[in-house]
Amino acid sequence: MRQLDQAIDDERGSIELTFIGAFGLNDPIREAAKSCVRYITENAGIKIILVSGDHEETAKSIALKTGIVKNEELDREGTVMTGEAFRNAVGPLVEVLNEGGVTENQFENKEPFIDIMQKLKILTRATPEDKRLLSIGLKNEKIVVSAFGQSYNDIEAIK
Repeated sequence: MRQLDQAIDDERGSIELTFIGAFGLNDPIREAAKSCVRYITENAGIKIILVSGDHEETAKSIALKTGIVKNEELDREGTVMTGEAFRNAVGPLVEVLNEGGVTENQFENKEPFIDIMQKLKILTRATPEDKRLLSIGLKNEKIVVSAFGQSYNDIEAIK
């Protein structure tokens, strides 16, 4: 096999490499996760929103396999949204005095947030800041928020 620096032909501007293979990874959804989602959504009346940094198709596949979303819901406007579209729709957080005279963060555009939350099931390409904004917005609407994740970045969402 040739080394990469030996495979580059500067005179012709071409690269002479040999394809030797490809591989893929699969992290199957655990059966316990599916049954937990089913129980939570059907018996406890809790809405689950999948918030993921993954590509839209990956997040939709996970949501389908776990039962967070049904196939027919994927075509409905607002079911799936990117983190960037979410940030653009709700605008930045602003500090306001609530009825008790306490300063709290609220969205500059509160009405779009409420509309988004009625439809949203999957937030893709989400950053830790998107998770935090979503959490703050839900808490401001007096909705109990529970978040879990697998990385340090997920801590911001529940501060």
